[in-house]
Amino acid sequence: MTTPFDVRQAVDAAMQSSTPDAIVSGVKAVVAKEVAALDPNTKIHYTSYFNHTFMPDMVLEFPGRGGGSRPLFIRNSLRLNPTLQDVQTLEDREPVVLGLRAADADSRDEVRSAARHSRRVFVTDISSLDSFGETLGDPDGADGPLSGVLRANLLKTGRGMMTATDIEGVQKAVQDVVSTDPVVAASGIDELDRVTADLFAEDGALQIGRIGRIIQASLSPVALRGLLSDGGRLSDSDARIILPYLLNRADLGAEEAVWTTLAELIDLDYVETLPELEGLSLNRLVNGAALSRWTASRAELVLNNKFDTDELPEPAEINQTEWSVRGGKLVGTTGQWNLFFVSEDKRRLRGGTAYPDVDWRDIASVATSMVIDSASLRGITRRLTIDAEESSNVAQDVSDVTAALEDSYRVQQLSVRMPGSESPESSVDVDFRKGLATVAGPRLALEELGTIAIRLLGFRYPVRPDWLVSEAP
Repeated sequence: MTTPFDVRQAVDAAMQSSTPDAIVSGVKAVVAKEVAALDPNTKIHYTSYFNHTFMPDMVLEFPGRGGGSRPLFIRNSLRLNPTLQDVQTLEDREPVVLGLRAADADSRDEVRSAARHSRRVFVTDISSLDSFGETLGDPDGADGPLSGVLRANLLKTGRGMMTATDIEGVQKAVQDVVSTDPVVAASGIDELDRVTADLFAEDGALQIGRIGRIIQASLSPVALRGLLSDGGRLSDSDARIILPYLLNRADLGAEEAVWTTLAELIDLDYVETLPELEGLSLNRLVNGAALSRWTASRAELVLNNKFDTDELPEPAEINQTEWSVRGGKLVGTTGQWNLFFVSEDKRRLRGGTAYPDVDWRDIASVATSMVIDSASLRGITRRLTIDAEESSNVAQDVSDVTAALEDSYRVQQLSVRMPGSESPESSVDVDFRKGLATVAGPRLALEELGTIAIRLLGFRYPVRPDWLVSEAP
């Protein structure tokens, strides 16, 4: 990020290039540098046009689910009549109109009013763009996450007109939000709501306000009032900023309201796609709200090779589950086991190849506490599949078959459900040979899928029934 003087100097140097092509490429390079400085995850697609009335100079593609894209039009200046025409004629395309020179003072109010009342037109100049990133550019400060969300949202959801005066107002609001003085912090939230309503579309202002409230709750006793009533979810870009920040704050401890709120604003898909979470303890984040709300399509149970097998504790002694992300997969480590989850792409968990079939007698007490839709058994001379054609639960049928027949039958696969499940249309196919528990139907909550997986697949080394609950620091 350069200083405002430097960026103007860079534009002037580009405009003085010897050929038209060099002028265009030089100016676009300066603009692209400023875009990347605000959010390096934004992809820039160049067009062959420059300062064209209806064709953009570049298209900005924003990261994350539903990130979308936005055309950016470069203008030599922001003179009143041409800029008002841009606001009116380009409104349906929700553009960024970027001037290489700032608007004249006597034309700003009229342009600001027109852009502010448009659907989503954002007008600014390159010096103001540079100043915004420079002013809100300290990632290590207390306001780092909030500043990061503002930078990431500026070109994505910006609306209205931004000048140097607006940047001063944003900076003051951000500083007040993170104040340890509850009175100043409360007024800071109100001011943040006001300035973001002027500079951002409704969805962007909502995201920024939510992040501000979360940060404020982590810094002072101010409650999370109104946060959940805002509804919606955290965007991928916002989650990428706020989650590592809060997880790295040891002083935050196990503030239940903060972590419950965060768990309700994201889902497992977010956790899988944020490399910034690798290596961090997620014990505070994977709480009761997460376990009941986050859903997965497959779980895999794997032996924990770091566990001391010389002194295996009783199940009642295994009272700690450590949650983390490994290779983009959520994993709960408890005692002898690592239990991996994936949200959607089942191919990301392929299972093992050397697990033996199990004796029905070893799992009968656990399996009969569930609803068994079908069972696949293998004997020495034959294989059997028992389905629930007339009965809703074949647990007793499996017991009768394995007890009555002379052949020695072992269980290869079960299709089960938890009694009273909130998702009765989904069953879990438990494959003992691969160590996999795969959902057939809509995804299941982590607590339900995880409990089925670890109780059946992990029968050799059982854990406590409440194994999912971690002890947050």
